[in-house]
Amino acid sequence: KTIDTAALKQHIQLFYAQEGRFPKDLNELVKEKYIPSLPPAPRRGIVKILLDQPKLTLADLPALPEETTGFAAIGLDLTRTVYDVLDLIKRLGGLTDEQVEQGFAQADETLGLRLREDVLLALGQKIVFFDAGSQAIPGIGAGLAIEIKDADVMRRLSARMAQIVQEGAGGQAQVVEEKVGDVSIFSVELPPGLPFPIHPAWAVTDGWVAVGLNTEAVQRFVECQSGTRGRWKPDTAFAQARGDIPTEGNWLAWSDPRPGIETLMGMLPGLIDQINQATGVQIDAALLPAAKQVNQHLFPSHAAMIVDDRGMRWGGNSSVPMLAIGSP
Repeated sequence: KTIDTAALKQHIQLFYAQEGRFPKDLNELVKEKYIPSLPPAPRRGIVKILLDQPKLTLADLPALPEETTGFAAIGLDLTRTVYDVLDLIKRLGGLTDEQVEQGFAQADETLGLRLREDVLLALGQKIVFFDAGSQAIPGIGAGLAIEIKDADVMRRLSARMAQIVQEGAGGQAQVVEEKVGDVSIFSVELPPGLPFPIHPAWAVTDGWVAVGLNTEAVQRFVECQSGTRGRWKPDTAFAQARGDIPTEGNWLAWSDPRPGIETLMGMLPGLIDQINQATGVQIDAALLPAAKQVNQHLFPSHAAMIVDDRGMRWGGNSSVPMLAIGSP
């Protein structure tokens, strides 16, 4: 950017006439309003991808199950972000234009849809991670909701994905379709023997795609959209606990660890008994504190991240560091 040295000299002389001294630097001229502040330089590369994203508020959340114990809502322009990532990879030499075109062509053929013209343009600007209920194992009851603008396209994609999984499983997994009203919920029955009951599932409602590690999380989400299940609502206690932590930003989060602690403490005696039998070590489960004793020291976590011309700001509070949806 070129500098008008003549105009700058006039500003310095005016400063001297008013203040009786020369300015320490250009920032002082800006701070004292002798010259206007310059607009921030446009963000580029990874910084642009991460920070130049839309804001959202609590009102932008989809209807979540009333059993929800946490959420993390993120403003994310999915369509633009995909192209920004591809451009960055190309600039770094990771892909050529020809390779990108070949990739899109192959995806179009596999999906039976135009990835750029149909699928990417059907995506919205919000993603929401949510916990559909108390879970001792973090994440197992979690769901992901992705905002969409064209439900018809995404329903076709959903059905095609079910077909691809079924055909590629080689008999090792089974895709099951269930109906909740007029919404199809697809789930994958995995081979037995897994340490945790995981049944990947997905569904498309009018405004959201829901994906979960079990069918229950997706089913509860779908029922909330149709109004057949109770919905989580921010009550007075939520507002008081959030305090001055913003309810508008690029990332909003909330998590209540107490239901999960109750479930975990209820499981520990049985787990300790199994350890005792398997190892011969004698651990006294009676020494464990009751869930109520632990929870009296805990409170819900709240957090927010805001990006503006001044940069990125984060604020939050938490009673305990936990790997859970919505934890700061």
